[in-house]
Amino acid sequence: MGDNEVMDALIDACEIIFNIKREDILSDSRKHKLTDARAIIYTISRLHYKIKLEKIGNHFNKNHATIIHGIKTLKNDYYLDFMRSKFKSVLRVLDLADPYDPDEKFYTYDDLLEEIKKIKAVNADLRLSNNMLKNKLKRHEIQS
Repeated sequence: MGDNEVMDALIDACEIIFNIKREDILSDSRKHKLTDARAIIYTISRLHYKIKLEKIGNHFNKNHATIIHGIKTLKNDYYLDFMRSKFKSVLRVLDLADPYDPDEKFYTYDDLLEEIKKIKAVNADLRLSNNMLKNKLKRHEIQS
């Protein structure tokens, strides 16, 4: 899924969760409901998908400073029940972990790449051990 598709999926999720229209989310309106929805989209786009601030801004016709402000606002407002529940709802729709909840494991793309490298290393070690055991078994069978 490309960056624009990710942001479109986030907009779709916010339309449902906030009961607002796509064109309102993409508008310049400063209504609280809309700025909250945008902040959620900015944050998830940036933290989960590592989309560049400029690209997020271009999608919403905003500059990068506006995107940074939205992300900071969400982080500050996260502890308000309303904002946290909306944020978690959007994450659930997209089956993502909450980066602000210490009880949920949050993986960035780089974290996942690192995990894959570790798994591949363990797999290589297991194959090596398996081959060594097979060779020992063959030697043992030959000697018997």
